[in-house]
Amino acid sequence: MAFVDPNTVWEIRTTGLSTNGGGFANVTPGISVDYSQQDAAQLSLTDITTDGAGTMLTSATGGFTHAMEGNVLYLRGGTVTEGFYQIISGGYMDGNNIIVHQSAGSNKGGGFADVGGAFKFGGNSFRELLIQQVMNSCNLVWFGPGTHGPLLGSLIFQASAGPRVGRWVGYHAVRGDNPVGDDRPLIDVAYWGALFTNFHSQEHLRFTGTSASVVSGTGLARFFNCKAINTNPAVAHHAFSFAGTVAVFAIACEGVTQGGVGSTAFLLGEKCIAVHCFGRDSPIGFSGAPGTVCSFCVADSCDVGYQNVIFRQNCLAYNCTHSYESLGTPPWDLAINDISDLAAVDFYNDQAEDQQGVFTLYNCLHGVTHFTHILDWYGNIIGDPGLKNPGAHDYRVDSFDKNVFEKAVELSQFTGANV
Repeated sequence: MAFVDPNTVWEIRTTGLSTNGGGFANVTPGISVDYSQQDAAQLSLTDITTDGAGTMLTSATGGFTHAMEGNVLYLRGGTVTEGFYQIISGGYMDGNNIIVHQSAGSNKGGGFADVGGAFKFGGNSFRELLIQQVMNSCNLVWFGPGTHGPLLGSLIFQASAGPRVGRWVGYHAVRGDNPVGDDRPLIDVAYWGALFTNFHSQEHLRFTGTSASVVSGTGLARFFNCKAINTNPAVAHHAFSFAGTVAVFAIACEGVTQGGVGSTAFLLGEKCIAVHCFGRDSPIGFSGAPGTVCSFCVADSCDVGYQNVIFRQNCLAYNCTHSYESLGTPPWDLAINDISDLAAVDFYNDQAEDQQGVFTLYNCLHGVTHFTHILDWYGNIIGDPGLKNPGAHDYRVDSFDKNVFEKAVELSQFTGANV
């Protein structure tokens, strides 16, 4: 199927309909009117026929207007090819005839068409699949408030021409209000999962599901202020999973999994970066690979806070059985300004491994509920972080590197991190 205009903006609402068009591009400035930002379709017809090419749609009832150019309509029924079709620039012929961006089948008839209106996810798996097939990877997709789903099929988007700069963005009351916490829209991906292969950025959204990975992404994807919860107790069920991929960025995100052994809040692949992220109440908070980076991250109440994360800076681990575990021989870890409480295994692992050069540590602290100073192996004070109130899980520092954890505190409003 052909992709819609790269400047198309989509509107997904719980109050919309799965038969609505859902998208709009201002293809004829000054004339085109956006009918996607409303619950109901602008025009509904039941007598659509096509021409020999299949790109001209005709209705004896009529009602098409010039202002509809750029709007998406949903076509179905009769002998027409079911799908989403966009009225092109110059596509308005008269009240009874329009031209759309792809063929609906030559000389077909009996079709139903709904022009405009917000699309509703969770109503029909076939329509969810069709809308993914026409979305251009440059498009912007808005998700309105509430719970979308449960989805009846996977979210897997096709590659389209041009750069992958598209965005999925949630809003609470109006577009662009950047919601946090439970004000972020929730997408229930059920047991299907969401794989963002061609959309660049996902922002201000929550996801829940029971699949092996609730949210997955491939190279050059970015997740900002998103939360994923996996409620499946089976082994190896993850919240965010970027395993086997490179250069995925997670910023101010929160991951939780109720899965069994091997389940991870953030499963990070090669050269993936997590910044200001919060992995909690999970078997593993953050699990990495060669080139993985965690910066200003927090692991709370996990069996293992950080596993095989090769580079860590300004990270916290508390209420974890193991602050850190390493896999592989050797991982050549680098840790800067890391802090953990009295876990069974701390960031150091043990002195012998450190002396072998497996770990490179600088200004790290273990046992914050008992120690004021950072000591070297000989007991010399090499740093005094001046922790504010570690007994109350306030691990912010005052006296070195310009309060390195203050940024984490500022962004804790996104994740609810107790720092």
